[in-house]
Amino acid sequence: MWIPKKPKFYKAEGVWITIKETLLPSYILAQCPDPWDLRHRIQDYQSTMGIHMVGRRPQEGEFDVIGEVTPEELDYIHILCGDTSFGVKEGDTVTITSGPLVRLCGYIRKIDRHHRYALIDLPFMGRIIEVKAALEVVSAGPGAAEGPIANILAKTH
Repeated sequence: MWIPKKPKFYKAEGVWITIKETLLPSYILAQCPDPWDLRHRIQDYQSTMGIHMVGRRPQEGEFDVIGEVTPEELDYIHILCGDTSFGVKEGDTVTITSGPLVRLCGYIRKIDRHHRYALIDLPFMGRIIEVKAALEVVSAGPGAAEGPIANILAKTH
């Protein structure tokens, strides 16, 4: 079993701290030879832990069953479990310069600079889910050519 984790920023006593948070809080990913055996093993815990299986097995009329993650979806999950992404704001445009979000730019719906995350519409198991990914954005304004911001700007220009 695998529970994917992602970096997340939060502020404590005026200092930004990075922690690892569950990427898909409602999902447990497992690779097993017989998914139906796994379903029967965790059936007793479904009501107490709030576990919901995905999909449907029409021949038995069940609505809470196991779904299969495609290789592309699994790749997205691995990308989002990587390090924090970095971007540069120039005018009204934010350019992702490094990190896992470089490969997922087309899926970004919203960037929240204050809370340091990007909201991504990710295709997953036949539907679109919202996922937050850590994103550090710096401004490319006057004085940005000095200090740690200069290192990021140097990579983009």
